[in-house]
Amino acid sequence: MVAGHVCSLPTGHMLSSQVACLNHLFPLSRDGKAATLLLQGLRPDMVEALPVGIHARDMFVEFEVTGGGSYLNEEQRGRSLTRGANATSVDAVMKGRDTQGNIRLFLIEWKYTESYPSKREKKPGSRRDNRLWRYRSFFTRDGSPFTFCNSDVGSTFFEELLTEPYYQLMRQTLLGWKMTQDPSRNGQATSFTHIVVIPHGNTALRSGCAVIAGRQGDLAGAWNALVREPVLFLAPEELLQPLTAQPDYARLLNYLCRRYWQDGRSRS
Repeated sequence: MVAGHVCSLPTGHMLSSQVACLNHLFPLSRDGKAATLLLQGLRPDMVEALPVGIHARDMFVEFEVTGGGSYLNEEQRGRSLTRGANATSVDAVMKGRDTQGNIRLFLIEWKYTESYPSKREKKPGSRRDNRLWRYRSFFTRDGSPFTFCNSDVGSTFFEELLTEPYYQLMRQTLLGWKMTQDPSRNGQATSFTHIVVIPHGNTALRSGCAVIAGRQGDLAGAWNALVREPVLFLAPEELLQPLTAQPDYARLLNYLCRRYWQDGRSRS
């Protein structure tokens, strides 16, 4: 209960990546100036941030976004998709217009303390088969966002794609691709950039994941070899760096520095 009303609140877990995402980006959700600065830091050709217009109105950041339709064969027994429940989503989405007038989505996945074992766990056969049916056909379609489009994707490689964190990255890549193929329901966007936010200190996630497609090395290098447009792997302070020259955001940045970045630097 909040002020006498029943409402659904985020978890109170101190290490929640969902709460970390909200603490960083919610203050920007109705601030067009801050949102524009952030997007220009990601892509210098961005002219302005725009309200996203997918699940909410007049917000420059939307949270737990599944897109304007059902794109990845994830419906269960005819039920519509529910954000955050058995459907591919991203933690946050922003939108901007570039110098050519094109509209681009920015899909943001937020990590905090998550890590995944380097050894692969075998999934039960029925669960694996369901995932094979649900996603594999997308890889051979024209215009696929993956570099192995229209190739003979072997079963061993696909098993690797079903392992976290690659499984989530794969599904979010497909979601962004399908959203931009349906611009009328996704803010008129025709392209997207995928961003994964991981603290510098989380070396287990940045460099301790299982090998995929025979590639050794860090998560960013292994994954970006598989997609046509590289994912931006950033630390939280790198994402918000464009705000550091603006006195209006000193209080926010000082809080985030103390609460999350833990580097002792003053932002005032």
